[in-house]
Amino acid sequence: MRLALGHQLQAGLEASFSTPAADHRALVRAAWPMLARDEMDPVSAVMCELSGLVAAGRESYAAGALQLAQAFVEWLQPFLDGDASHRRAEAQAAVVLVDALLLARQLLGADAALGPLTSL
Repeated sequence: MRLALGHQLQAGLEASFSTPAADHRALVRAAWPMLARDEMDPVSAVMCELSGLVAAGRESYAAGALQLAQAFVEWLQPFLDGDASHRRAEAQAAVVLVDALLLARQLLGADAALGPLTSL
């Protein structure tokens, strides 16, 4: 399931990244229109649930969640400008920011993440 979820997200996101982004903010701004579609809510809900299970100490989910996060960090790097260390740091920041925005969308509603997103 984790691999299928990751591939589903990557397939949708790849079309959003037409040119390399300067930083995580630009990358997230490019990705958000796809991520914020109503049909993506079930996928983001599963991502939030997985994070919650890991945060609650459910060890059986920790390795898979880490693998998924690391795979996304690796996958995002070519969509960023800069040297290898810059791309890695910005990819990590993008994953953190997207997770936070998706959680806000799940908990507070579709418009909740727009405020933080517009301040990027």
